[in-house]
Amino acid sequence: MATIAELVDAIDGFVDNRTTVRDILIGQIKGIRDLREVRRARTQLQTDLGQEQRRRYDAEAERDLTITRKDLAEGAMDRVVGDLQQLRANAQSQINRMLSNITGKRTCIGVLLQKKFALQLLYQRNARHLQRSRRNIGLLEFN
Repeated sequence: MATIAELVDAIDGFVDNRTTVRDILIGQIKGIRDLREVRRARTQLQTDLGQEQRRRYDAEAERDLTITRKDLAEGAMDRVVGDLQQLRANAQSQINRMLSNITGKRTCIGVLLQKKFALQLLYQRNARHLQRSRRNIGLLEFN
């Protein structure tokens, strides 16, 4: 084993050697260049991948469009008409339910108005009765 002093001398000799320092710097510069090339290559691959995905999506969309056109040409229009008729029937059914709900609500409103009118009549009768009672009490106190 070497002593610490020998190791220090060896490191100093290694660092003081200009050729070694130059070789280290050249290696670092080459490493940086290689890293840049790798980054450029990666960026290019990502770009290529994005373009390939876009081409695939476009091809799939074109294929779907072709299938849709073929379906329409083969009588899909009948299905569309059937769907529209079903939508119309559903809408009419919904309208009928809404009209039924409106009729029920109008009936409830009529009942509530009758009750309100009856309560108003009771209130007026009680108010008149209260006034008569107060007058009678006043007459009794006066006598």
